[in-house]
Amino acid sequence: MTVTTLTRLDPTLDSPLEPVGRHFRRDGHAPQAARNFVADTLVKAGADDDTVEAAKLLTSELVTNAVLYANRGQIHVSVETTAKQAEIVVTDAGRTRAHVSTQAPAQEEEHGRGWFLVESFSVDCGIERIPGGNGHRARFVLDLDGGAL
Repeated sequence: MTVTTLTRLDPTLDSPLEPVGRHFRRDGHAPQAARNFVADTLVKAGADDDTVEAAKLLTSELVTNAVLYANRGQIHVSVETTAKQAEIVVTDAGRTRAHVSTQAPAQEEEHGRGWFLVESFSVDCGIERIPGGNGHRARFVLDLDGGAL
């Protein structure tokens, strides 16, 4: 399991654009709405199709986990881009401890691939508990020129 402290985008990769974020209700519509938000934001930032598809997949995984396991509050998704990278952060208000697995589950398992996919497709990622036990922040970074898929 890899649990890291959140870091910012690499400042040597040109100035980041102002981050954009949006809150989503913690319900079954959140993953699709978050995917659309992230995809629209990345397309406007000039990301290629492979990057957009990877970001949609990973966003869906993280937001789905927040819907299933965060026991309260809304979900916040933010996107910050530089000329070369995008960082997507999913924040929830859940009080339960996050359990992540970096190993691929058995082929017949229907669940348990989320964090494995995040680590596999991103150039950097991390998850942290918000101080005071008031939620989690999970993040991943993708290169805007693809290569993730």
